[in-house]
Amino acid sequence: MIRKAALVCATVLAMGGMYAHMAATQPEGFGFVPAGGKTLLLGVIASTPARADVLALVSAKKNAADWKTFLKDKARAIPVLGRMTESQLTTLASYLSLAAPIKESMIPKGLDHPAWSQVLPPDGRDLVLNKCQVCHIITVAVTQEKDVRGWRGLLQTPNHKGVIAAEAEQEMLGQYLAINMPIPVEQIPEALRAGGASY
Repeated sequence: MIRKAALVCATVLAMGGMYAHMAATQPEGFGFVPAGGKTLLLGVIASTPARADVLALVSAKKNAADWKTFLKDKARAIPVLGRMTESQLTTLASYLSLAAPIKESMIPKGLDHPAWSQVLPPDGRDLVLNKCQVCHIITVAVTQEKDVRGWRGLLQTPNHKGVIAAEAEQEMLGQYLAINMPIPVEQIPEALRAGGASY
């Protein structure tokens, strides 16, 4: 069964590569996929908050609930946080609970976007675009509704472990999907609709 799943995944790799290439080269075509925590955090950093506030976002270890409370409390000092939707705050809090703290030696000195982008790990949206499409069209993932436990179980099946092997990435993707999915199929460009496919 495991060999069969691996063979199926390998067989569709070329098609999946095409979808992944579309995601990488035409990100504007995937605007219907909600921003992930990395993107949201980079937006916060780009709003040029005080360095102490930036350090507070990347230097502490908190669970997602505590991060969300922290983010709401910081909305006055970092106005961009106050403009985020509840879902975006939840997504950012989830990301920080998995990505922070960042080693002090790796934290960029300034607010340079490329430097921060290299330091921060991929978020759930990055993984959806670059991993999920290796074996199937994106609609298969983003139209499904599962809680974190459901996504975690799916991502630990043999055919998914071959594509998303790292437990940290499985958790990052599972939490992102649980918060942000499902997306109504009507909001997805017709060229990216899977025609009713599911897991």
